[in-house]
Amino acid sequence: MALPDGIHNYLEEVRRRRRLVHLFGDSAMFVAASATALLLVVLMSGWLDRWRVSLRMGGAALLGVALLAFIVRLIVRLRRLRDPGHLAELVGAARPKLRSDLLSTVELSLQEGPTRFSAQLLGALASSTENALRRAAPATLVPARQMRPGAVALAATLIAWAAAATLAPSFLGKAAAGLFRVAGAAPDRVAAQPLLGDIVLRYVYPPHIGRIPRVVESSTGHISAPAGTRVELRTTALAPLRTATLVLERAATRDGDGDTGG
Repeated sequence: MALPDGIHNYLEEVRRRRRLVHLFGDSAMFVAASATALLLVVLMSGWLDRWRVSLRMGGAALLGVALLAFIVRLIVRLRRLRDPGHLAELVGAARPKLRSDLLSTVELSLQEGPTRFSAQLLGALASSTENALRRAAPATLVPARQMRPGAVALAATLIAWAAAATLAPSFLGKAAAGLFRVAGAAPDRVAAQPLLGDIVLRYVYPPHIGRIPRVVESSTGHISAPAGTRVELRTTALAPLRTATLVLERAATRDGDGDTGG
């Protein structure tokens, strides 16, 4: 036997609304919790630099476990919605007066094989139950406000990220960059053997100084010149190189020091 059309359509609407609640509400809660945990891990990695690798590995492991648990839980809940008996239980929990008649109608209508009850009595019960269901709209049983906790949690998480990015943008950026730095992209290391030969520097001073260009042979690479001076660098490689990167570091200044370019 099959469910009467009216009851079948009613339970299908309940199933559709519950599915939306699970898909949006549960997903929003998971995303909010994961994003909040990620923010905490990023902040902690900024404060606890020496534990950055452990935080990254531990956070990734916890996220993987949480994601797996969320997916399994969501699949189980969605599969249960396929059972008309489970849907009838949900309706009965929200409307206790309908519970007995609705469960009886669903169970008897889906019973297979020979039956010991009268089809006329079942039809009368189904008709009475269907009339009662018309006074309990699915929207009142599964209201949209059931998705509100997930939306609120997601909004709160976005506010927390925005506040952190606004109040400490530099700290958050450095912490995130350090946390997500790929192991192969470690900071540049100093080569054990020299890569360059003699460095020749040529200083071209600003016109207002009135000094002729000066060439420094066999320079160590230390540059000291007045502001506005153009420095030209020339060197030769001692080993085959495909690419080279010039790294300039600003030297620390001390009180009373003057940069005269001598």
